[in-house]
Amino acid sequence: MSLGASIAVGTVLVGSIAYYWFTTLQSAARRERAALRERARATRAHYAAVEAAEDDPIFSPDEIDRAVIEVVALADGLWRSQVIGTLDDRPDARLVRAWARSWQWLGDGLEVVAKPSIDLIGVVNRDDEDEDRIVLRVRLRIDCKYPKGGRLGPHHVHLDQRWTFRRSSTRWVLVSVSGDPLAGPVLTAPLIPNPSSDTDRLTDESLAELADRRKVGNDVALSDLVNADDPAAFALLDLSVVDNRFGPELIAAKLARLLEAWESAVSGSEGPLEEQASDSARDALLRPSFRTRLIVRDVVLKSWEATVLDLSRHPPTVEVNLDVAAVRYVVRNDGAAVAGNHTDPNQMRLTWVLELRDSVQDPWWLTMSNNPAKAIPGFP
Repeated sequence: MSLGASIAVGTVLVGSIAYYWFTTLQSAARRERAALRERARATRAHYAAVEAAEDDPIFSPDEIDRAVIEVVALADGLWRSQVIGTLDDRPDARLVRAWARSWQWLGDGLEVVAKPSIDLIGVVNRDDEDEDRIVLRVRLRIDCKYPKGGRLGPHHVHLDQRWTFRRSSTRWVLVSVSGDPLAGPVLTAPLIPNPSSDTDRLTDESLAELADRRKVGNDVALSDLVNADDPAAFALLDLSVVDNRFGPELIAAKLARLLEAWESAVSGSEGPLEEQASDSARDALLRPSFRTRLIVRDVVLKSWEATVLDLSRHPPTVEVNLDVAAVRYVVRNDGAAVAGNHTDPNQMRLTWVLELRDSVQDPWWLTMSNNPAKAIPGFP
């Protein structure tokens, strides 16, 4: 090899090493900044839970800690005895068992060492108890007495996970063990200690009430109020001047609420989504094919655009395209992975059709959706 070639190879090698260390240090710095945000968030969430507990004791930090410790104890009991009768009485029995089984690859003699470290990072307390949620960062250590790899196998693992609980009557039940607890969307989501502090929802309701007061009568043909040749976005703006139900602010609020209900339905109750979407739309979003489920997490609406405004239809509809960032993947009904990325957010294009309905509180209804799973690489 010539001297020049040797220098070129050496330069590339040094550059590659430098780039590796630079990206490693950059990633570590981002993680440290996220950890600082999480600690500040945990403090605010703690006081939000204390405030919520003034009206509903289930939000007491002690009750929340008890819910986590109870799940950990159940998993520990499964590792020790394989059978726990009281687990069958819980709505989250299947998830608790699945979480316990997911660590049996380590070997035999699993046990939790010491109490878990619990940081509350999300509180949602609404009028509808189906929407009540708590999100926690749970860190714990699992020891393995008899690793499958023998002496060379790992004897313990340190877990740092995001756990989500929903309300079930007078207790919390586990609905999800997934996601980075330091992810931006979970650390910036609104803390809602009581319904009166749910400013987004209150704003949505005010917009809907105002829209109902300023709308055209049933005897007016909406198609006569706009130019048929105008793009849908412009026609929507023109129409909103005389009928506030078509206002972009109201539609944007509806889209955000649908995305929130969709994400909640993936791991918890489908009730809020059922109130806002048709059976076919829910199937497209939640069950993309026979025996599979689409999991979405950390959904963020980036932008949206009205593409079709059908005013000749009764009731009228608006077709919108949404650009969304989210962690998304497909699993079989038994939990086995099918396609998608479990950790990193990806861009997703949704095409939804909203239908106007006769409701003061919620005038728009999701009647159709494309199948977002079809864009996931590897999905059949």
